[in-house]
Amino acid sequence: MILERYALHILLSILLSFMCGISLHASTRKSPQRIILWERNWATGGEAVPLLKIILDATREEFGSYELIKSVPMEQKRAMSELENRRTLDIVSIATDIDRESRLYPIRTPTDKGVIGYRVCLIHRDNRAMFRNIKSVMDLQTVRFGLGESWPDVQVLKHAQLLVVTSVRYEGLFPMLVNRRFDCFLRGVGEVEQELQRFAHPHMVLEENVLIIYPQPNYFFVNRENRALIHRLETGFTILLRNGGYDAFFDRFFQPQLNKLHIPKRQHIFLDNPHLTPETRKLMRDSRFKILF
Repeated sequence: MILERYALHILLSILLSFMCGISLHASTRKSPQRIILWERNWATGGEAVPLLKIILDATREEFGSYELIKSVPMEQKRAMSELENRRTLDIVSIATDIDRESRLYPIRTPTDKGVIGYRVCLIHRDNRAMFRNIKSVMDLQTVRFGLGESWPDVQVLKHAQLLVVTSVRYEGLFPMLVNRRFDCFLRGVGEVEQELQRFAHPHMVLEENVLIIYPQPNYFFVNRENRALIHRLETGFTILLRNGGYDAFFDRFFQPQLNKLHIPKRQHIFLDNPHLTPETRKLMRDSRFKILF
């Protein structure tokens, strides 16, 4: 009887130790890192979401699991404010300029090797003839360009003394083009194909002659105080640059789109961008971010 009680006591002690171990493990296990990405980066079908997932997966062992969440819809100006004040956003993927790098923390590896600065025109189908003989910046001075009001590109074009028509709402630029409020809706070569499908209209077509180029890398931006996310993203990019994943992603995601647009055959027109920081200008000379056609 005494032996049976002793054996039962030992068994209960073992079970209690086992249960405590499970409880301790569960309490120390990290919950997924919640990361709220700007809704526009999901809606456009660009590189932000798939690239961000690759970076987060590459850092899972060191930083743990994650939950990537879509923000509520908002225009770019509000997204900047929300991120700066760390309210409803953790990260955005947007083109850089001096102002944005002063207010937010740029993860200083381009998400697109600077493809956002390689621009083509969406035009009204009846305006094709306007672009056939364009060969220089001077030839562009009769063209009205449509852009978002808060986009850095506005200042780039104005610096080149080109005519710019703006809209507060990104989606509103497509009907403005159809109604001929401007002549060229200037789009990045990595986004235009998806937009032609998403906002399809019989009067809106892709112009086939001109390519406007200016230095304009796209970065992931986060709040300056979000050190955990900054460290994770910078670590992830370092991994991808070392193991070839960065170039592989670019080739897989962007190269088919570039091929369809016949980039080498277009008339290349170069603009200066005076609104980049010295750090970004230096980065754009880095051979790792050169685009080869």
